Amino acid sequence: MGNTRWLTIADFAEFEAAFGAAPWGQADHQDQGKMGRWQCFTRQQIRDRNDNLDLAWLRDTSNDPEDDLTEPEEIAAAIAINLGNALQEIQTMMNEFTDSASP
Repeated sequence: MGNTRWLTIADFAEFEAAFGAAPWGQADHQDQGKMGRWQCFTRQQIRDRNDNLDLAWLRDTSNDPEDDLTEPEEIAAAIAINLGNALQEIQTMMNEFTDSASP
Protein backbone atom coordinates (compact mmCIF):
# COMPACT_ATOMS: atom_id res chain seq x y z
CA MET A 1 0.00 0.00 0.00
CA GLY A 2 2.56 2.60 -1.01
CA ASN A 3 4.27 4.59 1.70
CA THR A 4 1.66 3.95 4.37
CA ARG A 5 2.00 1.61 7.32
CA TRP A 6 0.02 0.68 10.40
CA LEU A 7 0.78 2.48 13.65
CA THR A 8 2.49 0.36 16.28
CA ILE A 9 2.89 0.65 20.04
CA ALA A 10 6.48 1.80 19.42
CA ASP A 11 5.17 4.85 17.53
CA PHE A 12 3.78 6.18 20.81
CA ALA A 13 6.88 5.59 22.98
CA GLU A 14 8.16 9.18 22.74
CA PHE A 15 4.73 10.56 23.60
CA GLU A 16 4.33 8.18 26.53
CA ALA A 17 7.76 9.13 27.88
CA ALA A 18 6.94 12.84 27.66
CA PHE A 19 3.37 12.45 28.95
CA GLY A 20 4.46 10.49 32.02
CA ALA A 21 2.97 7.58 33.91
CA ALA A 22 0.39 9.51 35.95
CA PRO A 23 -3.16 9.32 34.60
CA TRP A 24 -4.74 12.36 32.96
CA GLY A 25 -1.37 14.00 32.32
CA GLN A 26 -0.66 14.87 35.95
CA ALA A 27 2.98 13.72 35.82
CA ASP A 28 5.84 16.20 35.59
CA HIS A 29 6.57 16.77 31.92
CA GLN A 30 10.03 17.24 30.48
CA ASP A 31 10.41 20.20 28.13
CA GLN A 32 12.52 19.21 25.10
CA GLY A 33 13.58 22.74 24.16
CA LYS A 34 12.78 25.17 21.40
CA MET A 35 12.74 22.64 18.54
CA GLY A 36 11.54 19.67 20.57
CA ARG A 37 8.21 18.01 20.11
CA TRP A 38 7.28 18.45 23.77
CA GLN A 39 7.59 21.92 25.19
CA CYS A 40 5.78 24.20 27.58
CA PHE A 41 4.37 27.61 26.71
CA THR A 42 3.19 30.34 29.02
CA ARG A 43 -0.12 32.00 28.33
CA GLN A 44 1.81 35.16 27.42
CA GLN A 45 3.90 33.30 24.82
CA ILE A 46 0.71 32.01 23.21
CA ARG A 47 -0.86 35.47 23.35
CA ASP A 48 2.27 36.94 21.69
CA ARG A 49 1.62 34.60 18.75
CA ASN A 50 -1.93 35.95 18.43
CA ASP A 51 -3.17 32.74 20.04
CA ASN A 52 -1.82 30.80 17.04
CA LEU A 53 -1.01 27.24 18.09
CA ASP A 54 0.55 26.31 14.74
CA LEU A 55 3.59 24.19 15.59
CA ALA A 56 5.60 24.94 12.46
CA TRP A 57 8.73 23.10 13.58
CA LEU A 58 6.81 19.80 13.44
CA ARG A 59 6.24 20.00 9.69
CA ASP A 60 7.63 17.28 7.47
CA THR A 61 11.12 18.19 6.32
CA SER A 62 11.89 14.89 4.63
CA ASN A 63 13.18 16.61 1.46
CA ASP A 64 10.87 14.72 -0.86
CA PRO A 65 12.25 14.94 -4.43
CA GLU A 66 8.91 16.36 -5.53
CA ASP A 67 9.53 19.40 -3.32
CA ASP A 68 12.09 20.62 -5.88
CA LEU A 69 9.81 20.42 -8.91
CA THR A 70 9.24 23.82 -10.47
CA GLU A 71 8.10 23.20 -14.03
CA PRO A 72 4.33 22.80 -14.50
CA GLU A 73 4.86 19.72 -16.67
CA GLU A 74 6.96 18.03 -13.97
CA ILE A 75 4.44 18.89 -11.27
CA ALA A 76 1.55 17.61 -13.41
CA ALA A 77 3.43 14.37 -14.12
CA ALA A 78 4.12 13.83 -10.41
CA ILE A 79 0.46 14.45 -9.60
CA ALA A 80 -0.62 11.99 -12.29
CA ILE A 81 1.74 9.33 -10.93
CA ASN A 82 0.50 9.87 -7.36
CA LEU A 83 -3.13 9.71 -8.47
CA GLY A 84 -2.45 6.54 -10.44
CA ASN A 85 -0.83 4.95 -7.39
CA ALA A 86 -3.76 6.02 -5.21
CA LEU A 87 -6.24 4.51 -7.67
CA GLN A 88 -4.30 1.24 -7.65
CA GLU A 89 -4.41 1.15 -3.85
CA ILE A 90 -8.16 1.81 -3.90
CA GLN A 91 -8.67 -0.97 -6.45
CA THR A 92 -6.62 -3.35 -4.29
CA MET A 93 -8.76 -2.51 -1.26
CA MET A 94 -11.96 -2.96 -3.25
CA ASN A 95 -10.71 -6.36 -4.45
CA GLU A 96 -9.93 -7.36 -0.86
CA PHE A 97 -13.45 -6.34 0.22
CA THR A 98 -14.98 -8.30 -2.64
CA ASP A 99 -12.83 -11.35 -1.89
CA SER A 100 -13.69 -11.27 1.82
CA ALA A 101 -17.41 -10.92 1.07
CA SER A 102 -17.43 -14.00 -1.17
CA PRO A 103 -18.65 -17.19 0.54
